[in-house]
Amino acid sequence: MTEEEMKELLEKYRLEAQKLVDSYKNFFLTFAKDISPTFKISNAFFINLENGQIHLDIRWFAEKQCTREQILWAVLHELSHFRDLARDPYGMLKHFDAIRAQAKGTGARIMKKFEAAFGDEHPEVMEQLKKRKPVSKKDPTKTMNAAEQTAYRIHHTFYNIFDDIYVNHFVARNAPRYSKGEKASKEVERLYREKLFPGTDYADKPRHLQFLYALLRGVMVPDEELTLADDVEEALERTVTLQGKSYRIHDLIQQQLIPRAGRDNVARQRYFIMKKTLEPIFLKLLYKDLDEWEPQLPPPPKEGEGEGEGEGEGEGEGQGKGKGEGKPSGPFDGDYDEFDKNSPDQIDDANIEDWVKQTKEDQRAEEAKQAKQGGPDQEIGRGPGPVEKPLSPDEREFRRLEGEVAPYLDELSHLWRRIVFGSSRGLARGMEGYYETGELDVEEAIKKYPELEQGKFKEARVMQRMTTKETLVKKPELIRVRLVADTSGSMFEDSGQKFETLKRTTVLLLSSLREFNSYLNLTRRQTGSKLTVDTEVRIFGSSSRLVKPLDGSRAGGTDDGAMINAVSQLGQNLSGTADSIPFSHIEQSLTPADLKKIKEKRILEIVFEITDGGTGTPEETRTIVDNWTDEKGIVVRAFQIGRVGEIEKQLFHQVWNDGRAEPRGEVVGTDLSRLAPAITLALKKYLGDVSL
Repeated sequence: MTEEEMKELLEKYRLEAQKLVDSYKNFFLTFAKDISPTFKISNAFFINLENGQIHLDIRWFAEKQCTREQILWAVLHELSHFRDLARDPYGMLKHFDAIRAQAKGTGARIMKKFEAAFGDEHPEVMEQLKKRKPVSKKDPTKTMNAAEQTAYRIHHTFYNIFDDIYVNHFVARNAPRYSKGEKASKEVERLYREKLFPGTDYADKPRHLQFLYALLRGVMVPDEELTLADDVEEALERTVTLQGKSYRIHDLIQQQLIPRAGRDNVARQRYFIMKKTLEPIFLKLLYKDLDEWEPQLPPPPKEGEGEGEGEGEGEGEGQGKGKGEGKPSGPFDGDYDEFDKNSPDQIDDANIEDWVKQTKEDQRAEEAKQAKQGGPDQEIGRGPGPVEKPLSPDEREFRRLEGEVAPYLDELSHLWRRIVFGSSRGLARGMEGYYETGELDVEEAIKKYPELEQGKFKEARVMQRMTTKETLVKKPELIRVRLVADTSGSMFEDSGQKFETLKRTTVLLLSSLREFNSYLNLTRRQTGSKLTVDTEVRIFGSSSRLVKPLDGSRAGGTDDGAMINAVSQLGQNLSGTADSIPFSHIEQSLTPADLKKIKEKRILEIVFEITDGGTGTPEETRTIVDNWTDEKGIVVRAFQIGRVGEIEKQLFHQVWNDGRAEPRGEVVGTDLSRLAPAITLALKKYLGDVSL
């Protein structure tokens, strides 16, 4: 193929790939949640700092002959890395510095090998190897010699492998098409098996790379056994200790280093775990490889090459200097070149570091602007970047509770994605008539008996057939979820367990519905949906207080400050248990327009009560609940938690369950861990039919 033909082929491939990426723009925005870089199929891997555009090298996709699914996955893979960066930018910047510091020690070990091999006979070679060069054009103060550059590459690859394991699991969890067993996931497995890590025999590679390849390839292509050196096999079978608990390496990865229900460690947390557990095993294998490595001079250049004293710039600097002898290669350079060639992550660290710094500088400038205009109180850093503003006690408490309900947030997240990416049409099967053939409809035959008696069977048409019709699904324009929380004195008994459960459940509702609203806002242009979600929280005892009002805007009550404030106010002891009071306040807040839209199913109104007792106003509460459920179409459910007496149970059933075709109250009892899944199940029940 001529160069011109290759250019033409690459351009055709680029146009098709860009079209694919553009068609999934809204999906990428939804997937990213908090960050929204755009992707451009280009001729190199880099980040345009002016517009935040991520450029992807078409040649890499073409050389790998990537399918459409593999290109889409590669973009999600890269997007997940940037999400990881955005979640912990300070941790990432410190991580780059930590690798550089680590590279100095390993670089010194490599330089000793060079000294032993070339120090006496080739001083000009050692001069080249020891020359320090900037690692970033934007910061010439950060320099490394050749040995340190090689060491940096080695240590970075160790973390890169586990970052890949993390983001690949993140993609599978958050893009259902790539979850295990789905057709698209097979394409990713094929990419790893055939293109990125072809073959199964790695015994001739350096031990430390065998260790890493076995872990990554083992996760992505689990059904193929690899051939490895004996000491690598032994290393993979070791147990490691973390916080007093022993893990096999595979179990440590599954439980601590990949996103899962209840745990999604940010980068710095994962790196800490790796440094304490896996890195010592890696380093032991690396040092054994370095001890056996013998530096070699490169072959002399052909006549006319490498003459003169000129030096180039960048990574090839200084090659071909002096007597025509080039710079020796670093240890395992060929193996690392192969890894870099196959790795989906082609954007170099310096470019990523610049992007992180630029992002934080933009944030700092915006905070300074807001402070100058009298906006929110922001803490502005002095020096190279912004200072992290410490979380308030209320914010820390809210984040702690979010972590504890993470499994249920994850479960509801799947529901929100199904609603957002589902269809507004449904299929209904049923008998329909009337035809010449099919199943006889007796009633219709009786009506048309005169025609049948005359033998006019075709004209009569008394047969029905089973058909499948596509029907529009009725959908609300607004979903309002109101939480009515009991903060009577008894809720603070039992060592505070009931109160703690109430806080967790409040966070579950508010955080999950905020996420649902985020999905809706990100895909609104794509779906054309008007649907928004709004939340309200009231506490009650002998009186009632509104601690989080409805937002009433398209934002849908998703403000973090309002949510955190609501949870912080749950600790007010309001004595008795008069739930008719907050219900009456909700009743009064409903306008005639609201009630009309609720009847027409344009508003889905849901009220949840959490209490540990019966009620001090059983007749009034029962009347309101009857009116809401039978007349107004409001969904209302109650959950009784904790250890309660028989009278409280009877009162609870009297209000919520007795004489009802469908029970409206659920007794959770003393196993308070049942409340969050009960609320989750209720949300799925009442919102499961919602579609855009």
